[in-house]
Amino acid sequence: MNKKTTVTLALFAMGVVVFIMLVLNIYVIVQGRVSLHQTAETAEQTTEDTEQASEGESESLAVPFTDFRVDRSSNVIGDAAEAKSGKKEEDKDEDGEEESEVDKEYLCADAIVRVLNDDDVEELKKGTYDDLPGDRGIIQMVINEIYARNGYQFENPDISAYFSAKGWYKPKEENASDMDAIYKQMPEIDKANIDFLKELK
Repeated sequence: MNKKTTVTLALFAMGVVVFIMLVLNIYVIVQGRVSLHQTAETAEQTTEDTEQASEGESESLAVPFTDFRVDRSSNVIGDAAEAKSGKKEEDKDEDGEEESEVDKEYLCADAIVRVLNDDDVEELKKGTYDDLPGDRGIIQMVINEIYARNGYQFENPDISAYFSAKGWYKPKEENASDMDAIYKQMPEIDKANIDFLKELK
């Protein structure tokens, strides 16, 4: 085999390799576009399904969310004390629906579901609270309640005993007495309410 034939065969082999690589690249690009198109269609369909599901869920969830209120005019703490002594009549909220036993254990159940405002603070200040520990005011105790809901363990024995009597209180096992660690793990609503209430103390 002479040199010219060898060079021709080598060039032919290189051409075949280049052709195969070119075909493979075209195949990969086409498959990528098809896959990308399918992914876009799937994402679009998922978005539509999610929006439809959200509309359906929002209709079913709207009622419980709006019904999650505390009738502050009936004094949450006073109600809880009366319920313990058996003198309490059936509690109703503004819409005439029965208030849950858990709601009655909170000083401010609204703080669980929304950011509080000045009107809420005025309502809290109007209430009469017989069993607050020590000389703590209602604003400080609502702040404490938010921390308690997030598992904070209080070093003060009076405050600790107050929240330990609540059915919902479950102290965390780790960093339970570290206020900063508890604050960082709170939902944004709780953080906003604490920041707001601290300015009013």
